[in-house]
Amino acid sequence: MWLGVVQALLGAWTVLLVGLLTRRMPQHAGTARVAGLVAAALLALWPGQILGTAVIMSEGLATPLFVTGTALLIWRRNPSTVLVGAAGAIFGTLAYVRYSAVPLLALAAPVAAIGPSAPIRAAQWNRERFLLLGSFALGCSLAMTPWIALYHAGNNGFFPADSAAYNLCIGNYDGANGRFDPSAKPCESEESTAGALNAETRRWILGNLDQQPRLIIQRLNETMKEDNYAAASYPTPNHQMLFPEGERHWLLEAADRWWRWAVVVSLVGLAVGLVTRGRMFRRFALLAIATLIGALTSTGTPRYHDALVPAMAIWSATALVDGSHWIALQLVAARNSRIWTARKIQPSGAGSTGRGGGPQPIGAIGPELAGDEVAADRRAGFVLAYAPHQGAAPVSQHP
Repeated sequence: MWLGVVQALLGAWTVLLVGLLTRRMPQHAGTARVAGLVAAALLALWPGQILGTAVIMSEGLATPLFVTGTALLIWRRNPSTVLVGAAGAIFGTLAYVRYSAVPLLALAAPVAAIGPSAPIRAAQWNRERFLLLGSFALGCSLAMTPWIALYHAGNNGFFPADSAAYNLCIGNYDGANGRFDPSAKPCESEESTAGALNAETRRWILGNLDQQPRLIIQRLNETMKEDNYAAASYPTPNHQMLFPEGERHWLLEAADRWWRWAVVVSLVGLAVGLVTRGRMFRRFALLAIATLIGALTSTGTPRYHDALVPAMAIWSATALVDGSHWIALQLVAARNSRIWTARKIQPSGAGSTGRGGGPQPIGAIGPELAGDEVAADRRAGFVLAYAPHQGAAPVSQHP
């Protein structure tokens, strides 16, 4: 019971932080709040977030740790050494909770040192930058040292074993679960050196680089599918209470549809952000790179959702809200152009004129109609100021 309560609190905290982080994105005026609500809703409705794994030292803890550490790094444009050190401690804990997230340390350290809004120049690497980097490293070290000592005492090692090399080969050796392409050259070994890519795996990857783009997509597909099935079949009290054994098939279908849609939309939002955000986009480079590296390192086992899913929710919401706002602006601009063309005042004697032969003022078409049109223009957020000469452009004024 207490495990379910803690997991629910961690999930609620993650959803709240994702919504707040999305509001910090450089949105158009008036859309930040909507984008935050959309991102929070996307994450809250993710089937894996609803079910979870009920394992505290797993995704249920690693995901909120990643989101919290990211928030500390990018919440302020110039974070203090205390905030950066706290973020380092959180990322250090994350690296030991979910050791496949160790690459995030290399991503977060430059963000902590350079600053989320500072120019990336060699001249900027002054004493302050090194102080921030040292604070981040100190926080990581203090958080990881007790865990490393405890693990060494019980297992005669300094870090948990990782199966990254084995995962990179999954789908490429004969008999693998979820093998992607039977025609692909199989790995000669089904096991790899724990903790790193061994030489055999590296040789296989380098010798088959042309197959990697396709396999990356298929690995991500397999990762999400396996995680959805694992989450739905895990025998926890939460699952038994919410979803009986015979009623989980619809959840698996919903999970597959959700992540396929979220991946596409989030990558669109990521591309739009890279093109349009400019300098302010650097504040969210950690989330952007985490989205990409999540796809690259999701290699057949559901181990990288800690960073991938929250980042996908943020970029999906940004793409949806900013895209909808841009379309609305284009529609209003097109309507504005049509209205102005229809009302354009022509010189005396040319074209259609009023009964007096001169330019026909707005009032000549009827005060009721003119009033309705002006009211409609005000509701659209602008008032057209008509120039007295031909060819003048309308002036948009906000009331």
